[in-house]
Amino acid sequence: WLIETDLVAQNAVNVTQLIRDSQAALSENKTADAETLAKRAVDMDAAHPPAWRQYGFALMRNGKSQDAAAALQRSVALDEKDASAWRGLALVEWRTHHTNDAVRAQSAYLRLKPEDASGWRDLATWLTQLQRGDQAVSALERVVELKPDDLSAWRELGAWRIRLTRFEPGVAALERVVKAKPDEISA
Repeated sequence: WLIETDLVAQNAVNVTQLIRDSQAALSENKTADAETLAKRAVDMDAAHPPAWRQYGFALMRNGKSQDAAAALQRSVALDEKDASAWRGLALVEWRTHHTNDAVRAQSAYLRLKPEDASGWRDLATWLTQLQRGDQAVSALERVVELKPDDLSAWRELGAWRIRLTRFEPGVAALERVVKAKPDEISA
């Protein structure tokens, strides 16, 4: 039993080291090496979510979007609370035009990281492109709550509110932009 415990502990150390080495390779732009190292980590322990996440990131950097999505989906299946994996999955799904999957993954990410203004901004942008006005307004409201000085978010929020015939709050949002920057009357 003790030998088996030692082997499991050693395996965990090796997987962790492979992940670190893969991350280092990515930071040095050695993407093929990063992919190989992360794949070894996955092969060593297929139930280790960070290994799958790193493998997905390496695949993404190598332009292997479908494989990256599969690896990141495996990561979040093993650990639903891995915000980084959800964020990576959202980005790869958006880039591969799986827009509904991207929105779902980004929403899962934001449930874990509700204070990430840039994450909300991305979601708002995607929802705007998908013409999902009510959802875009909700995301933009979160952006301006987190970053009250983000005038472009206020401008978009005002425009969406007006499009959705919410004139009074729409005008109020646009007035905020005009008061902050009177020379930007093109709102």
